[in-house]
Amino acid sequence: MTDPIAQLCQMIAEFLRNDPGLDQAELVKRVEEAIAADPELAAALQTHHRMQQQNNRDGAKGFQISAEDGSTIFIEGTHYHLSEEELNAVLETVLHKQQNPVVQTFDFKPYLQFVRQDSRYQNVRALYTETEALIPLEAETAERKSAHPEPDSDQARAPDSEQTQKKDSKQAQKKGERFPVLEGLRKYALGSEQQHVLLAGQPGSGKSTTLKRLLLEMVDEELAAPTTIPVYVQLKSDRTITDMILAEFRRAKVRITPEQLDDWLLQDQLVLLLDGVNEIPSDKRRRQLQDFREDNPTTPMIFTTRGLGNLGIEKRLEMRPLSESQMREFVGKYLSKRGIPDHADTLLRQLRDRLREIAETPLLLKMLCDVFDPATQQIPKSKGELFQQFDQDYERIKKDIQPVSVSEDFWEFKADILQFLAFSMLQTDDAKSVEAWYTLPRDRAETLLENWLNNRGVSDSPTKAKLWLKDLCRCHLLQDAKEPGDIEFHHQLFQEYYAAEYLLQRLPDLLKDKSTFKQDYLNLLKWTESIALMLSLITDRDQALKVVKLALDINFRLGARLAGEAALAFHEAIVGKIIALSVADWVKVELLGETHSEVALPKLLYFLTHPDIDIAKTAASYLGETHNQDAVDILIRRLDEISDKFFSQKSWGGSDKTGKLWSTHVQALSYLSPQATTQFLREKLDKHGTLLLLTTQAAPILMQLDAERFIPELLEEFRNAQNEENRKIASGWEEPTEEIQIPDSTNLAMKMDAATREAFRNTKITPPSSEWRRRNHILNLLENSSDYGLFIPALIQVFEQEPDEMLRKQIIQLLGSSNHDAAISSLIQKLSENSSNLRAEAVKQLIKLKNIDNPHHLEALSQLAENDDWSTSWNATRVLGNLKDSAALPRMIYELENHQLPSIRSTAAQTLGIIGNQKCIPSLLKAINHDSDKYVRLNVACALSCFGQKEAIPILIDALGTPTNFDIRAEIIKGISRFGIKEPLRGIIRSGQPCWQRAAIELTKLEKSQKETGSTTLLDLFNVLVEPGHKSSSETIDLLSELADSKTLSCLVDALENPEKYTRDIYFSNRVALVLGRCRPEMMADKLPALMDLYNRYYIQQLSWVIPTIQSRCKFYNYEIFYDLIPQGKTISIYFSYSSEDESLQIQLADHLILLERQGIITSWSKRQILPGDDRAQVINQQLNTADIILLLISSDAMTQCHDEIQRAIEQYHAGEARVIPVLLRPVDWAGAPFSQLPMLPKNCQPVTTWANSDEAFQEIAEDIRAIALEIRKERE
Repeated sequence: MTDPIAQLCQMIAEFLRNDPGLDQAELVKRVEEAIAADPELAAALQTHHRMQQQNNRDGAKGFQISAEDGSTIFIEGTHYHLSEEELNAVLETVLHKQQNPVVQTFDFKPYLQFVRQDSRYQNVRALYTETEALIPLEAETAERKSAHPEPDSDQARAPDSEQTQKKDSKQAQKKGERFPVLEGLRKYALGSEQQHVLLAGQPGSGKSTTLKRLLLEMVDEELAAPTTIPVYVQLKSDRTITDMILAEFRRAKVRITPEQLDDWLLQDQLVLLLDGVNEIPSDKRRRQLQDFREDNPTTPMIFTTRGLGNLGIEKRLEMRPLSESQMREFVGKYLSKRGIPDHADTLLRQLRDRLREIAETPLLLKMLCDVFDPATQQIPKSKGELFQQFDQDYERIKKDIQPVSVSEDFWEFKADILQFLAFSMLQTDDAKSVEAWYTLPRDRAETLLENWLNNRGVSDSPTKAKLWLKDLCRCHLLQDAKEPGDIEFHHQLFQEYYAAEYLLQRLPDLLKDKSTFKQDYLNLLKWTESIALMLSLITDRDQALKVVKLALDINFRLGARLAGEAALAFHEAIVGKIIALSVADWVKVELLGETHSEVALPKLLYFLTHPDIDIAKTAASYLGETHNQDAVDILIRRLDEISDKFFSQKSWGGSDKTGKLWSTHVQALSYLSPQATTQFLREKLDKHGTLLLLTTQAAPILMQLDAERFIPELLEEFRNAQNEENRKIASGWEEPTEEIQIPDSTNLAMKMDAATREAFRNTKITPPSSEWRRRNHILNLLENSSDYGLFIPALIQVFEQEPDEMLRKQIIQLLGSSNHDAAISSLIQKLSENSSNLRAEAVKQLIKLKNIDNPHHLEALSQLAENDDWSTSWNATRVLGNLKDSAALPRMIYELENHQLPSIRSTAAQTLGIIGNQKCIPSLLKAINHDSDKYVRLNVACALSCFGQKEAIPILIDALGTPTNFDIRAEIIKGISRFGIKEPLRGIIRSGQPCWQRAAIELTKLEKSQKETGSTTLLDLFNVLVEPGHKSSSETIDLLSELADSKTLSCLVDALENPEKYTRDIYFSNRVALVLGRCRPEMMADKLPALMDLYNRYYIQQLSWVIPTIQSRCKFYNYEIFYDLIPQGKTISIYFSYSSEDESLQIQLADHLILLERQGIITSWSKRQILPGDDRAQVINQQLNTADIILLLISSDAMTQCHDEIQRAIEQYHAGEARVIPVLLRPVDWAGAPFSQLPMLPKNCQPVTTWANSDEAFQEIAEDIRAIALEIRKERE
């Protein structure tokens, strides 16, 4: 028999030759019918190896395909009708059904019933129900917090568009949507959009419990009517994601194959609940998960993580901390359950200011209620003390809930065992590893525990190790992990606490070997939470000070964070170390904020009046996190001062940042006193509404604080203004006219001649009525809310009564931004509006939604598409076409072939390309050859490129030389790239033609697909990133993040340091920072020192989040310490040789080396350090003789004054006792000098004083000195 795959391919070819217009679904159907009629072929296909890959496309003849068995199959004459990808898809679809008929009929009930009864989830229903009854858990969409948020790049247009800038500003200001957490997950992950969702939150905020609860709810639903099957996976296991999914079915005794799993993923039959992104055990597994997510973009997935980490997931939800009212309600109900309801107020009175942080999550608040002793009426003073007391009281707590029988001596050894296991799991087998174990095989745990007990002299250690591990599980201190045979702590917080106790015991010894303590503990992120808890438990002030000081040596922010974790009694001394640091103000204010300490409060209040507005803003934002009520009055007074200046200004925008400063103070005040902020904002918005909407975040802050009261009031006010306007219209009222005012000093007036100016002065206009202005203002306010349920139904009603078309259009835009079911129904109805402008806006908003899968909406669109009114039916068909609905195909083909207007024919061609149904190819080929309008032919060519039709190529390439608008030109470039043609794209980039940015993006994607991305292409892509307001900035950021090489990264770091060198907009530094934060950690690790140096030298706001992001992904803080490039006791000594006339330049260079000193890489010596009474010559000689590096700062003065030092330095060099580095400060003839044979800095031998920017020269010199110093260190090892 002929090879069955070849026979199948020839069958496809024959069907296409007989009927070229077949779409993919119909083609698959006919092929399957033919296979069913040929039992021999069907049997052969069921056992034959699948097609492996497509090798090449052979011109006009056909395809060659290689099979797994190594054979080559040639398929003749299909390429005119089926692209390579679609041929592959048809073959795969047919083969899947032939080789996996079980996919369609698989019985999931045994798996679902197993999950329903699984012991791992038995306590979830009760636990979650109890928590929900006491405090409903909420989440909100997470918005990136930045002074210059990145605009919605997909919506951005020309950079000079004022409307676009306003729109972007409003989008950036819109607050996150808030909802019950399960409702939010269902909406975004399981609703019409089916996005991948990242759920972030603090430890103990309920992320895992929420995911398990969703699992159980879905299991109940699927048992009733199976559609999509939920699978819960803990990501802490060191296995591939597919292996972990298969293991879940295996636990249920349900046998499935990897091929079946692949089928289910392709058919979107699974909902994956993936818990603990932050616990993934290695970078390898992280990358595998990222690839898996990208390979399955339509499979619903929900991820959880501690922080807002990045897997490239766009939709991110954040668990909300408990509000004060929720905490009050929970405490009252929980203490009532304990039988001590009268003590709720006593406990709550102590939960204020800093203590509030220990109870902002359900887990911690429950623990607090468990340990509260009505006799002492005291609560723990820190999170560490809370865990310590909970551990000490656990035997009593467990007996109160359900007594458990345990082995002899268990309670005596319980804490010690947990501390040892927690420490061992964090440390792993390799003390220097950045990874931790969050699960442990039970037999491995028994072995570890047995050896530990042996070392402590405990008899019969093997038996006791087994028994006590079982006891820990029975008492719910440990539990079975997802991986069969593995155990884990009940919660990661407990593992971190018990490891902290173990560290505390070892601390005296650890402090004796500071180098090891820094490298193996403080510098690794996995230990940070445990060390923070340990600090709160340290009772020796000197010990706490030593730990914080060592942390400051590693990283200032780490030191600040840990300083704030120390016992309150030590804060004056320890936080005083932060205050005393000799750092720039912008660094100090962030470090003080990081401490979250009351001791830092006076200094933060001082910074509120700092002349640098950015520093004042930072201080205000940290004050808002203190929960200190004493700050309220000071903030209000400061806000009044700013308001007086702000509202009395004559102009706003540009470089003025007063509005942002005002917003930051209001936001800080909103955290401390929501009620006072609400009243303040209402008054200000009434009086200065337009200004505040355009330049501040007043509206979104108020919406967040008071939406449920504020929005109904606004809607009522809108109706009143609308009724008054309609009454005036009915009575024939006319607004008084006004003369146009154009002051002679304005640019517009200066461009006019005298006659034109006079004509304008005599022109009268009718200004908008006060009622119109009020309604417009209310709609602008509503744009800042995501609480669509509060206003969408009312907006639909007021639309019908609205007399003004501009406001009606604004309402349609608001409906379109909501993706609300009622709003979509209303937009569909508006496709038949009398006004062509409103119809066009409704079409625009519906197309913008991109995905409408509600059957009622689709049915309504289909009915309108059959409407007798041409415009109504055309608009509905356009929307269906943009939804890729083939129902629009006949109408679009008809209009392409028959409509008189070129614009309609062009739109039809564009839509056919979007639909992607091959039945339109003959009509498109006819149009490209015969349509009389060149722009129609151009749109047809773009559509044909979607089908791989080569007839489009000449027209597309020819169109590059024809002036077209931005969007059409972008489509032309995309069309050319679909054929893999690179040279025209390179030509566009080299010549800087319009839309060169799109050409650079498409060329990068082409080269990436061929694994040949070059440095020139990446540099072009970097230039796209620089381009102000380019609409594809998000695409550029993603590509650069994935592909950036070392040279590109250097350009990015330089762009952060010197943004003035680039043509840029206000979002430029944000875009650069986003790329740096998303680059592969192995690429960014060695950039950390340079970024830290920038952070200390310049105020670059983005570095305050870029550096922690990179550290988090690398899992360490300090690059040099991690790679042991700064061994303790091996500091490199540097000697400065310079003339007195060059002292100011020497000081500048020393400032650029200050970070190396703080990191312990170098110590430096200069003549200024000679003390009165010292023997000058003796001291200089001693320093020269012991220096590792001698810097000769060269100028004409130095050549004269330092001749002896230069000679001595060269002798040291030749003896191999020192490196000598000449640094050319000022122009001088140095040919033939003793140092002339040595490499000179700067590398281009350009004297520092001749550089346009001396900082750039000194930075280059400092980087080279760093490299030489580190090189010497390595040699010494």
